Amino acid sequence: MSPSMNVLPPNRAVRLDNHTCPYCGNEKSEENPFTVEHVVGRRFVPKGALDKSWALIVKACLPCNNKKSDLEDDISAITLQPNLGEKHADPLLHAEAMRKAKGSVSRRTRKMVGESHEEGSIEGKMMSRVDVKFGFVSPPQLIEKRVHELAQMHLQGFFYLMSYNKAERRGGFLPGTVGFVANANRPDWGNPLLLGFAEKTASWPQQLDCICASGFFKMAMRRETEESTVWSFAIEWNTAHRIIGFFGDLDQAQVHVNALPELQWTRWDATSRYRMEVPIEPENDTLFSNRLPNEESQ
Repeated sequence: MSPSMNVLPPNRAVRLDNHTCPYCGNEKSEENPFTVEHVVGRRFVPKGALDKSWALIVKACLPCNNKKSDLEDDISAITLQPNLGEKHADPLLHAEAMRKAKGSVSRRTRKMVGESHEEGSIEGKMMSRVDVKFGFVSPPQLIEKRVHELAQMHLQGFFYLMSYNKAERRGGFLPGTVGFVANANRPDWGNPLLLGFAEKTASWPQQLDCICASGFFKMAMRRETEESTVWSFAIEWNTAHRIIGFFGDLDQAQVHVNALPELQWTRWDATSRYRMEVPIEPENDTLFSNRLPNEESQ
C-alpha cells in the first residue's frame, strides 16, 4: 500500500461538500443545481448492501446524475443475475435478482432483462466432412460501450475523492485518457489476459483499494511508480463482472498492453470463432486485495 494512502472509516459514508460536479466539472449555480449522488449507487448493488458499509456521497449536476442512473439500471440488473443453470444460494439475493430482471429493460434487446437471454447457432463441417450445427443460449448481455461509460464515471468519482481539496471544495480529473483492456464475466476470470494483467501490475504502488457494499463493489488503482504517468485500474461489479485497463499516458501504457498474454481463439469459419471460458481458483485470484469487505480504505 502506498504510504500516501488514507484509511477511511469502514462503516460510514464519506460526504464531500463539493462545488464542482465530480463527473463533468461544471460548477454549482442556480441554473445548474446539484443533487445528492452515491458514487456506488444504492440501487446498483443489492438492496441493503451499503447500509453498514463505507460509501462515497458527493453532489453532482442533474444531467450527470441522470446519465449515471440510466447506465446503472440495466447493468445492475444484468450483473446481479446468476450464471446460466445456477441459482443464488442466498434467498434474499435471488429475490433481488428476480425483481430487477422483471423491472429493468435491457438496452441491448429492448426487452425486460429476465426475457433477454440470447440464442444462436453455428453451422459448419467437422474435420471438413461432417455437417454439424451447434445451438447455444447466452445470459443477458451487456453493451460494452455502456460498461465503459459507467466504469469511467466510477473511476472519476473515486479519483475526485483522492484529489479533493477541502478548502477549494473541488477535486481533480483523471489524468490523460482511459483505455480499456478487457472485461469479463465471472466464469472467465481465470483467462490468461486477466491473470497477466494482475501479475503485471501486482508490484505497482497501490493508490486506491476499495471493497464496499458488502463486497459487491471493488476497485483498485495502481501507478507504475509514484512519479509515473501510467496508472492501472480494476473494477468488479456485483461479484459478476470485471473491467481492467489503464489511464494516463496511453502511449506509455501500450508497452504494458503489448506484453500481456493474448486470448487464444479457435476459428470456426470466416466469420465465427470461439474459446472456452476459464474459471479462477480463489488462491490464484490476486486482482484485488484479500481484505474482508468491512475493511475498506482509500
